[in-house]
Amino acid sequence: MNLLKAIILGACQGLTEFLPISSSGHLLIFQRIWKLTPDIPFLLYLHLGTSFSLIFFLFSLIKREIKNKNYFLLLKIIIALIPIILIAIPFRNIIERTFSNFYLLPSFFLTSSLLIFFTKYVKERSSSINYLQSLIIGIFQTFGIFPGISRSGSTIAGALYLGIKKEEGFYFSFLLGLPTIVGANLLEFYKNTTLLFTLPYFLGFLSSFLFGLFALYFLKYLVIKRKFYYFSYYLFFLSILLFVDNLKILRIF
Repeated sequence: MNLLKAIILGACQGLTEFLPISSSGHLLIFQRIWKLTPDIPFLLYLHLGTSFSLIFFLFSLIKREIKNKNYFLLLKIIIALIPIILIAIPFRNIIERTFSNFYLLPSFFLTSSLLIFFTKYVKERSSSINYLQSLIIGIFQTFGIFPGISRSGSTIAGALYLGIKKEEGFYFSFLLGLPTIVGANLLEFYKNTTLLFTLPYFLGFLSSFLFGLFALYFLKYLVIKRKFYYFSYYLFFLSILLFVDNLKILRIF
């Protein structure tokens, strides 16, 4: 892999991991465009970069919550993880097969577009997340298992539909992402301890870290300014483009 492609794929991972447009779906598109076979070690470095960017972004918040001994927040996160554990583990093989079927991708992008678009019409009704709402947000997180449906998009949309304060819903979404994103990525990285650290891998890692940080701050701004639904337009356009491509009316990818 050349250096430019490593940087571009790193940027793609960094932006799409946190922006509600699906990192897995976009990496499938890039792999199809460039006829790339999945480079597992390289992908692990990309995910490691975004893991570090999320830890960096949430560090001060986590430090404050630990200092305040906010055990209730930890319990809410644990409750929100229950649905994905119950679904992701038993149906792992079925879920993994969706990643090899490019023809399903436009349907997933369209689903994500609709999920995000209708947040435009919701209003805040409560200032804090309760235990039942935590469980419901966890159910929304299960949608993000599939390529083309964003984990952050699903959880933030779920929080907004529940009328939760925008900023609190945003932070809860990414605190919930710590075990699901960072935990899973670090575990996979640990299991592959013989990974080489080449220059393309380093540039991909650095690119995903920097663009991941940018994506987090940018998304926070849009959520607070009630512009979260803007992403639905991009996802809708992309889904139509992929539908047309799949029908072989216009070969793009």
